[in-house]
Amino acid sequence: MGEPAWVEVDAPSVTLRGPTWKPRRAAADAPIALCLHGFPDTAHGWRKVAPKLAAAGWRVVAPFMRGYAPSTIPSDGSYHIGALMNDALRVLDEVGPTGRDVIIGHDWGAIAGAGLAAMPASPFSKAVIMSVPPAASFRPLGRVPHAGRLIAQIPRQLLRSWYIMYFQLPLMPERSASWVRQRPAFGAFRQICGQRVRPRAELTGKSLELVHPSGHQHDLMPAVGRLPCDRLADT
Repeated sequence: MGEPAWVEVDAPSVTLRGPTWKPRRAAADAPIALCLHGFPDTAHGWRKVAPKLAAAGWRVVAPFMRGYAPSTIPSDGSYHIGALMNDALRVLDEVGPTGRDVIIGHDWGAIAGAGLAAMPASPFSKAVIMSVPPAASFRPLGRVPHAGRLIAQIPRQLLRSWYIMYFQLPLMPERSASWVRQRPAFGAFRQICGQRVRPRAELTGKSLELVHPSGHQHDLMPAVGRLPCDRLADT
């Protein structure tokens, strides 16, 4: 399969761009697989699975989420889950919904995907949610089986998730952008997270080249710094 085409969608506060793959003999009504990436990732993360989905008959669309180049930083400054859901719906409308479409989300994309799947009149017939469980699965600690075992895991999980709180700090994410963009930073991620950052991932020169330019085309780090980890309840 050749190189993907690109789609561009203009929304009121942001312009969304991303690659799209089609089956070799694409039917006009081929269903859409809308793939939403997470952080710290980009739409390039779908580049290996997307051709396989296209070969199976899907039209695959993988937009760069708002704030991730080559999509733009939203003029309204919103990175709430509701905004991500609205972006996904606009992309779907642009490429043409079929009623048989599927939403595939990973990480932040999974949170938006779960919200889209839960809509009373969701345009998606199925949802694939990866890495983050649907919000309805979260329960008060007193109703969780094996609560003691879960509590024992919290310190380790907090260490692995240090970057989530780090990007909520004022000024620090912006001032550390040059450090994060350097390749040695990946080594630091591996050390801090206990050698558990994508141990089988291909962090090769090619993979890094796909990620590295994003921080230079737009001032990406301030956008990431405003990710609404503490405001999800507002959506």
